[in-house]
Amino acid sequence: LEQYEDGSWRFGSFTMKGQDPGNAEELGKEMASTWHFLADHVILSDSRVHLKTPEMDMTLVIDEAELTRLSTRRDQPAGSFTFKGQLNDGPIALQLDTVQLVPQLRIGGNVSVAGFQLKEIAKLLRDVLPTLAGAVSLDGKLFFSQGAEAGIETDYEGTFGLSGPDLGNSDFTAKAESF
Repeated sequence: LEQYEDGSWRFGSFTMKGQDPGNAEELGKEMASTWHFLADHVILSDSRVHLKTPEMDMTLVIDEAELTRLSTRRDQPAGSFTFKGQLNDGPIALQLDTVQLVPQLRIGGNVSVAGFQLKEIAKLLRDVLPTLAGAVSLDGKLFFSQGAEAGIETDYEGTFGLSGPDLGNSDFTAKAESF
């Protein structure tokens, strides 16, 4: 998958024209549908996805991934998602027992990430963190939700490590061997 500077996307040999970001909200209202989506059981294995945009260049290696009961219908039980693989050579394991899209986004479960290099997302965050480097590791239980009324809520219980951090903007800087 590759996104070009003009916003267009290339999927293998197919290129799709980009949309004006200013029209995204209006276009979303026009495209609203009463159709619902259900992915009852999806398994992926031994796969590789390369994502390249003007802000990042990442490769996701999927050793094993399984998604169950993902639905856009209201009043459906939460789905689940398990994943073992790598993001730019850094190991990732997810065991999410809560994956729900409607009426609000809810994701929860065990998350393990080892040595993710922050430089991989530095261009994406350059407006708020012009200096961003180091490696992040975490191993714990995460719960994230986002809804119209409550906004964004996040709860994480576990270990968090940051080695070689170098981050900052015009208001602060932080540099150390590790946190």
